Amino acid sequence: MKKALKKYSWIIISIISVVSLESMYASPSGNTESVYYCTGPKSKRYHIAKDCKGLEHCSGEIKKCSKINAINKGLTPCRYCYKK
Repeated sequence: MKKALKKYSWIIISIISVVSLESMYASPSGNTESVYYCTGPKSKRYHIAKDCKGLEHCSGEIKKCSKINAINKGLTPCRYCYKK
């Protein structure tokens, strides 16, 4: 009984976390923001524009996904696209 309760607790917590992240990164219109990333083995960043300087040396494909999916893949914001 305790094992099942622990298992379902983690599932519920995971679902809540994903829903929270999606709402944090949703645009005001309700759509999630699209970003670009490189599929190369050394790729670590996501980008606002497909023609970003940070994607010039991409050794794989440049793909589009939602910002939340990029974050879930462990990617971080590009230094060129997301200047402070």
